[in-house]
Amino acid sequence: MSAREPQHTLAWPIRPAGPGDTDAIQALMVAATIRSIWPTLDAEARDPVLASYARAGLRQRLGDGQHHFWVALDAEGGDPCGVIALHGPRKLQYLFVRPRWQRSGVGRALWQVAREHALKLQADPAPFTVNASLNAVPAYEKLGFVADGAAQEEGGWRWQPMLAQG
Repeated sequence: MSAREPQHTLAWPIRPAGPGDTDAIQALMVAATIRSIWPTLDAEARDPVLASYARAGLRQRLGDGQHHFWVALDAEGGDPCGVIALHGPRKLQYLFVRPRWQRSGVGRALWQVAREHALKLQADPAPFTVNASLNAVPAYEKLGFVADGAAQEEGGWRWQPMLAQG
């Protein structure tokens, strides 16, 4: 199987993402952020959050070897309906699902692929970590994450550090 072929036969095929997916991933991240995270951000955090999704930086992360990205594809049109990225073997950097696909199982399917990949790379008991936006905490809890200390805030962005066992 080539690196670009889907890894699962689901309603949403999942495949590794690369620099050629930058524009589609960025659009998905922005749409999901504006719908789900935007209302929880202070005004001063909104521009920096969107700037963190800039094409150049995202393209660099897609090809740097330190981040591992996968996309779930909408079976209707083949466009990405979800994206997940690990930074290193245990840090969940991104998990975004296009708003119309939220609560459909896309996020769980992406998490299963990323988790399996990480465990193959490093089969130790180290936990997975994520800094979850506060409104996403229930979704991460459904994936097996638990709060790790108090919620944090910086520059108008609030998040909950969370852990999931490896």
